[in-house]
This record gives sequence, C-alpha cells and structure tokens, in this order.
Amino acid sequence: FVYILARVLFLCQERGLIGNEHLYFDFTAVYASAVAFTPYQRALLLALALNRYLDLLEARQAFHQPLLETLRGLVIEVALEAVDSKSLEKVSPERLEKSLARLEQKVADMPRGPRWQEPMEKAVEKEATTEEAPPTDRKGLLKLAKRLPAVLPQARGDLDARRGKVNNWEFCFGYLAGYVIDGLFGIITAVVLTTANAWQAALFSSALHQHQAHVPGKAKSMTIDSAFDYPEVYQVLDEAEMKGYIASRDHRGPKGCFGPEHFIWKEGHLCCPNEQPMMAVRTHDDDKVTYQGQECAACGLREQCVGQEAQKPRTITVHPVHHRRWQENRVANRSEEHKQAQKRRLAWENVFGHGNTYHHGDKAPYRSQPMNDIAQVMTVIALNLEKMVRYGHHKPALQAGTSA
Repeated sequence: FVYILARVLFLCQERGLIGNEHLYFDFTAVYASAVAFTPYQRALLLALALNRYLDLLEARQAFHQPLLETLRGLVIEVALEAVDSKSLEKVSPERLEKSLARLEQKVADMPRGPRWQEPMEKAVEKEATTEEAPPTDRKGLLKLAKRLPAVLPQARGDLDARRGKVNNWEFCFGYLAGYVIDGLFGIITAVVLTTANAWQAALFSSALHQHQAHVPGKAKSMTIDSAFDYPEVYQVLDEAEMKGYIASRDHRGPKGCFGPEHFIWKEGHLCCPNEQPMMAVRTHDDDKVTYQGQECAACGLREQCVGQEAQKPRTITVHPVHHRRWQENRVANRSEEHKQAQKRRLAWENVFGHGNTYHHGDKAPYRSQPMNDIAQVMTVIALNLEKMVRYGHHKPALQAGTSA
C-alpha cells in the first residue's frame, strides 16, 4: 500500500497537482476498535503486573525474601494510588485483593492465557531488565507503578491503542494520524500513525523525511501548530532549509507571577521584566542555565515577578539557545506573514474533515497498530485519487487558489 501511495503521488506530480512550496502538517484523532478498561480493571492489571515484576526479581534472587514479602504486601495499595481515579476512592484494598486472586486463577486455568498477557509480560520483562535500580521501599514501588500503565494494555480489543490528549480540551482512546499536506491542491504527501499518548513533535522528522522521499526537490516552508514549537522541530526545519511558520506554545511560569515570555534577550544577556540584566548562577548537565535577578529588592515589579511572600530574588532556569529561539518565534507570530500562513493551515484542515466523513479516517478498524497504519495509508490513497480525478485535467495555474 505504501508503494501504491508513492505511485499515486508520482501521477499527481505528472499532472501538476503538487507544488512542493508550502506544506502543512497536523494530527487528527483516530478512535480505536476497543473498549477501554475501567479504572478498577486498570488497577487490577497493574497489580498483576507488579506481582509479575516481583516474581522476576525473586527468580533472579535480586532481593532477600523478607524484602520481597514487604513489597508484595504493598502492591494493592500502590496500584490503587497509581491509577489515581475518583471512582477508586471507595474501593477497599481487600476487594481488589480478592479480585486479583480470582484473576490469577483465571489466567492460570487458560491454556494460552488472555490476549493481554503477552504484551503485559513483555512490558514487565523490559522494566525488570533496565539499568535503573529496582524498588526497595514503597516510594520506589509507587514510582514503578506510575511508569507501567503507559506500556500496559489499556483496553479490550486493540491492545496497541492508548489514551491521549488530542488538544487542550479533547481526549482520544486510540491513535493520532499525521498528514503532510501540499498547499497547491491539498494532496497528502506523507502519513504517519502513532498512539494517542505519543509526543506529536517526535513524529515531525519522520513525516518530513517521508514527504521528501515521495516528492523530489526542496519545499520552501512548513506551517504547523503550537504542538510543534520545540527545539527538535526547529532543528529539522533548519537542516531541511525550510522556513517554519510555527504557532507559539505557552510556557507556564510560577502561579501568579511573570512567566518565561516576560524574560527577553538583549545583546546576548537575559533581562528580567524590568529590563535589568540577570546573572547566571548555575549551569546544569542538560545545558540549561539558572539566572537570578540582581536588583529585585527595590524593583517596582517585585510583587508580580516573585510573589507577595517570597523574600529571595527571582530565578528562572532556561536553555539559552532554545529560549532565545522561542522568543524570536513569538515575535514572528505577530507578523502578518505568519498570521496569513496559519489561516491557510486552518483552511486545509478540511482534508481531515472530508476524510473522516467520507472515508472513516477517524476510525481504526483493526485491532493492532500495524494494521491500522495500513488503513490510514488506504484512506490517504482514496483522498489523493479524488483530488487527482477532480483536478488532474485542469491547468495548475487556474486551480492554485483552490482550498478543497
């Protein structure tokens, strides 16, 4: 199917339907063919996984028996705390313990075990073989319990699906599909699929490389939303020699105080909201630097900057290069050029709406990520064929302003 998509894109290029000048990239929610586990079921599965983890430690003689028994006695309460759901507040540890015993017996009686058993055991095995020291107390066990849910199965049906945030107000259980859209006729030149809990910016590089493999030549620009306002994305755009129109992402500061956006750079120095130079007091291992205000005591903005009760000078920790680039992007976002680019990006979001309405692009029909990846490629093929049939016999110059 990937070969078919590449062939369709080649035919689109022959017909002048791909300009390869202005590109757009965004993700849309794809809902899984699955029934999500309830918080109680998630806590039950997590407790089972923690027991399996302790079994592995016991088999490897990593701990003495008394410590293992102590940790086993904490499994139930740690699982309830790690899932952190209001619906579990009235659930007693005894009830979950009885359910866990029944589940253990049920799994033992099944010749091949339930479908979720293999991915659960793989996740536990991976956790047990990491270089990180195994837990030796309740705090360490709770830390492990908070890591495990991200890699454990979360539903019946599609075991690869995950719950994640689509935007500031919407959650999705399933996947995120990302499309690279050419700005001439809206041809989709690349498609990536990831779980809904993935960091979207991490997929930007692979999506752009896929576009470059399908479409020869260099594009001039890429317009994307604030989910991609990260240094890693800037680096990819710089390497591709493309201009990026990136919506600015908010950086949270201390509650009730000035945030990072109020600290600006002048002649290579970081200045506070009162435009006074700040002093670098510590450089961290990740190249971030902690800066401290020098004249905070007599500053007229002190209450807004450090708060009413704070007695110490204002400090802020930033990566100098990344913070400076972020501030430059914030300024660029105020320009008319950036505003118009973002308007065009919003206009091309109708590609997602059309695909969802007529081709079920927002549905993951299969029960594994590899198969659902194929389903998304098939959806993109159908969308591009529609555009090729509709515009393939027209002159590009007459259709350059078309938005659908």
